[in-house]
Amino acid sequence: LFRVVRRGSLAAEAMGNQCGVCGGAYSGEDTEGVARTEFEVSLEKDDGEILGIDLDTMDGYSARVTEVLNDGVVASWNRWSSRAKQILAGDHIIEVNGSGANSGSGTLLQQLKKNDSLDITVWRPLEFA
Repeated sequence: LFRVVRRGSLAAEAMGNQCGVCGGAYSGEDTEGVARTEFEVSLEKDDGEILGIDLDTMDGYSARVTEVLNDGVVASWNRWSSRAKQILAGDHIIEVNGSGANSGSGTLLQQLKKNDSLDITVWRPLEFA
């Protein structure tokens, strides 16, 4: 389905539950100060079909997309979606089928693995030009 690239709660605690790449925080009052955009994506997996993404769950709250593979449901979604709604490397999956970041990244991974119908909320840090 997908690969979890790194996982470690001690590292996340040391970083203050922030992404080591973008510095964004995902829970509590810290999220209000981080420039970002959120959007929703609905995906359907057929039997045996893979999502085709690599994920980093080191922060304990979200699943950060580290790579979108050429094959899979996400790659198909991206081919037919506007750039604003594509799932890209650097995006954070913060909710899957109603289970949010407060449930922990382990719950997000379980939802991604076990369900064929996926309603996903994606959190994208805004880029500086």
